[in-house]
Amino acid sequence: MLLQSKVILQAAVYKKSAGISCRQRFTPFMFLLLLIAGSGFIYGMSPVGDTLHIKPIRVDSIEIRGNAMTDPDVIYRELTFKKGDTVSVDLLQYNRERIYSLGIFNQVSVSQKPEKEGVILIDVHESWYIWPIPFIEMNDHDWNKLTYGIDLSIANFRGENQKIHIKSGFGYNPYLTVSYENPGLDSSGKFYFGFSASFGKLKNKSDSAKALFGGDFFSKYYDFSFSLGERFNKNEWLFWSLGYQKYSYPDSPINPTFSKLSPGSYPYTSLEYRFDTRDLSQNASQGVYYDISETYKGFGSRGISYQTLRLDLANYFPLGNTLVLKLRGIARQVSGSDISYFDLMYIGYDQRIRGQYSYHQEGKGLYFGSAELKLPIVQELDIDFHFPIIPERLQQFRTGLFGYLFTDAGSIHTDAFSLKGQSSGFGFGAGLGILILPYNILRIEAAFDKHFKGELLLDFGTPF
Repeated sequence: MLLQSKVILQAAVYKKSAGISCRQRFTPFMFLLLLIAGSGFIYGMSPVGDTLHIKPIRVDSIEIRGNAMTDPDVIYRELTFKKGDTVSVDLLQYNRERIYSLGIFNQVSVSQKPEKEGVILIDVHESWYIWPIPFIEMNDHDWNKLTYGIDLSIANFRGENQKIHIKSGFGYNPYLTVSYENPGLDSSGKFYFGFSASFGKLKNKSDSAKALFGGDFFSKYYDFSFSLGERFNKNEWLFWSLGYQKYSYPDSPINPTFSKLSPGSYPYTSLEYRFDTRDLSQNASQGVYYDISETYKGFGSRGISYQTLRLDLANYFPLGNTLVLKLRGIARQVSGSDISYFDLMYIGYDQRIRGQYSYHQEGKGLYFGSAELKLPIVQELDIDFHFPIIPERLQQFRTGLFGYLFTDAGSIHTDAFSLKGQSSGFGFGAGLGILILPYNILRIEAAFDKHFKGELLLDFGTPF
């Protein structure tokens, strides 16, 4: 075996930070995070990385190399510069990360072509796109709740970044899902189309439903939906979805009327707006992410008529050449009549407080805030293996290593759009992240609650 690698950039300097004392309730802290996270959207709507620092380059032409399958328009749509513009090294690096964010390349370089000064060369190594592979996934970030099965994934169908998934899972939450996404429905990449169909069993999360049933139970469901979207520019999207759901509850051993609480089948629709200037979406170091969606369910069918509002704000602040301050604020509310148990807001499942991983609470209003200080240890390491038989595309990937300090705070409220009757939690700690693109991120974290009771966490992906 021959291992080829190249290390890019830097080791980092680490400084100890002073402790921060917090009150018993953390709602003001979360609102501060929402405000600060949103400030980048309010004050910084132009794409980041647009400042020229090192010898500006006037772009005479753009050349793409290595895209044996991928349509070059897929790459051109992500670029924030064009022929005739003047660019900096910082801006080229920012655009390189945007191309990585497509999730279809093992390695990407964006540079000035040595023999031609005004030519920008984009060199990509395509990843393996068809994956009929076994998988294991955690439900609610809990290693005791594993679903396993087979995932047939086509990540770059027709070379146009279209995605097809046929996924069958067994174990904790068994399901079958078929989905299709086309982010470039037209040649300009302005319009989006998506379709999804799924059915399976879902483990109950609600303590109040558990008490009525007399224990844990599964609800059966199916869900069909399609989505249309429009991309207004490099950073803004609008999506509209229409779907149909059915949930059914089992018969209770102690409550004969429990199954009648099932919401049955009903239509729903949603509208989502997204603003995103992040560099590398899988592990951003600069930019803004803003997402707001409103979903209406039932429209009076079977007496069901309620709405869900979701707001997600994140901002990423580079501090010098190494440190990155990451802030995120979340607000989610559900209001209306005959709200289903599975649409209540929860802390302790999908949204967990590190340091209080076992803490869970339900309600109709959720507020959540996170802050992280990220320190790159190995900024980037491109690895090429050379095993026989195995396709070359499966042996190339980008890795990195970073440490970080974090704090999480969250609160659940009985009523939507209310700060009364809150139940709150708080945690903090430190972690180590291993980046393996285009695949995933492995995180190891030591987390503590406000009483300094600790826990060791192992998870995938980034919280934001």
